[in-house]
Amino acid sequence: MAPEISSITSIGAPRLASPLQIGEAARPTAAAPTGDPFGKAVAQALSSLQALQGQADSAALDMISGGQTELHDVMIAAEQANLGFQLTLQLRNKIVEAYQEIMRMQV
Repeated sequence: MAPEISSITSIGAPRLASPLQIGEAARPTAAAPTGDPFGKAVAQALSSLQALQGQADSAALDMISGGQTELHDVMIAAEQANLGFQLTLQLRNKIVEAYQEIMRMQV
């Protein structure tokens, strides 16, 4: 049983508001969008990473228990999980670095 390869979804570019919309944004409206698209994207990426790690674990357990999973499938699943983790770690480092840079700015 080969692990499934999950697709990468893009976050997308933020929409820029026109100068007229900026003034309107100061007034509270009932139809204002709620939710946090960035937070949802981060949560989705973390759940995808967790799924990759789960697939790698299940492939390894299947191979160890004598199942149909081959060693190369286990190694591919483990490397995909490792690459996903490394990407997440580097993104976290960049976000922390950007936050620290903003905190160093003088107002």
